[in-house]
Amino acid sequence: TTLFITEIYEAYRGNTGQTGESYEMPFTVCSISPYAFWGAENLKSVRVSNQVTSITPFAFTNATGLEYVYLPNSVKSIQEYAFRDCKRLTNVKGAKRWT
Repeated sequence: TTLFITEIYEAYRGNTGQTGESYEMPFTVCSISPYAFWGAENLKSVRVSNQVTSITPFAFTNATGLEYVYLPNSVKSIQEYAFRDCKRLTNVKGAKRWT
């Protein structure tokens, strides 16, 4: 069964009480739901699963502490407002050059 990122991240931040600064998506994640990381203030870095092909609208909106994101080759598009109000995000890495 493939899990969607809202299920996994909700378990990460809410149900377990974890407040970690980094999050590496499991290989089983194939989709990031809109608003999945909304308001994740403590999150500083994310490594996106290589099964994800698109960063959905508002996926990381208001993740105000986010500084670093790794995007694998599988990511073909970043939708509108995916990283809105991520003012500390200065480091986006991956095999592709993102501008």
